Amino acid sequence: MGARKSGSITRKIFFSTGFSDGFVRFHPNTNKCSTSSFIPIDIPFIVDIEKEVTEETKFDRLLEVYEIQEGVYMSELHTSISINERLENTFFPTKAFYILNDGLTMTLIWKDGELVE
Repeated sequence: MGARKSGSITRKIFFSTGFSDGFVRFHPNTNKCSTSSFIPIDIPFIVDIEKEVTEETKFDRLLEVYEIQEGVYMSELHTSISINERLENTFFPTKAFYILNDGLTMTLIWKDGELVE
């Protein structure tokens, strides 16, 4: 079953990234979509998938920031690991965890002992 038929993209709006303020909307039960304005055919769109994150969630790329002495921080990139798995094997106090995104941006998900919202 395709994304349109399952309803996962219908009635949702996808915003362009950077070039314009454009958006694309897919209409239910049709093969039609509408845009907010003129949007070049090759403009990129990001489709975010939201899912609940817990300390048990495994991440493809998890960046850890830890303190090796007061005021001195180091970082390390871990792959295919959860926050709890990483916390079981730490020598220095962990200060934060970030998700390393595909575009090489980072999202803070854990700081000072707890998940952030």
